[in-house]
Amino acid sequence: TFLAINVAEPLVSLGRWDEATEVIEHALALSPPRLNRLALRIVAGGIAVRCGDLAAARTVAEATRESLSRSPYRGHRAGQYYLPQAQLDAEACAAGGRTARALDVIMAMDDQFDLARDRRYAWPLITAGARIATVAGRAGLDRAVAAQAADLLGRLIELAGKLDALGPVQQAWRLTFGAVSGTGLGDQPLAQWDAAVTAWDRLAEPYQAAIALLGAAEAALAAGDRDGAARRLRRAAQLADQLGAQPLSTESSALARHARLDLGAGRAERQPSPGR
Repeated sequence: TFLAINVAEPLVSLGRWDEATEVIEHALALSPPRLNRLALRIVAGGIAVRCGDLAAARTVAEATRESLSRSPYRGHRAGQYYLPQAQLDAEACAAGGRTARALDVIMAMDDQFDLARDRRYAWPLITAGARIATVAGRAGLDRAVAAQAADLLGRLIELAGKLDALGPVQQAWRLTFGAVSGTGLGDQPLAQWDAAVTAWDRLAEPYQAAIALLGAAEAALAAGDRDGAARRLRRAAQLADQLGAQPLSTESSALARHARLDLGAGRAERQPSPGR
């Protein structure tokens, strides 16, 4: 059941979410030890977030948070449990409109862990935190939440400057963080996002590539490049639909409507397959 975690995680990265779910369910049926069960459920919760199954994601986030609080694990590499759980918790909260809670969750991990020593799990966590904080800053929320978001983003930018990025996956996360936070490649948002797209494409990680493509489309629009925006947005929408990533599909459609861009004939009628 421990090895099942190591099978499910790359399947998720590769966009093979049905297979990952089968691996997780089979392992959970074997009544695994507590920490194995915890890690498997966190991976399952991440799939639920990506598919837009907010109820399932919230249930898993709450259960895994409770499990860690009841029996705190302080052993070697504790971050491999706490940091992915915090990312799941924050993303589920943000998707449900609980922005302040999502920001609190990320900030608590920065307070409790030396994230610079746990790069593998820190890069995804701080990138998720930067995305939540950036969206919150643009959403016209109340002053307290906006100030909280700005504070967190500043802390994460400072932390990212101290984090090494070893290997192509961490380097792709660093590029994405730079694009989200506006701290990479100077004053060139489109170049930042395109670099992140290229990095995720090389790793064959379609979900992260789709997120970066959506950011690149927004940057292209801001630069006045409507054709470039449409091209990037069509590919983001295609990947999201193929994956069954409902929230990303919805974001792509919303941006296309707002910018009056054509995503392709019949695309609006196609719906992602739930639970993929």
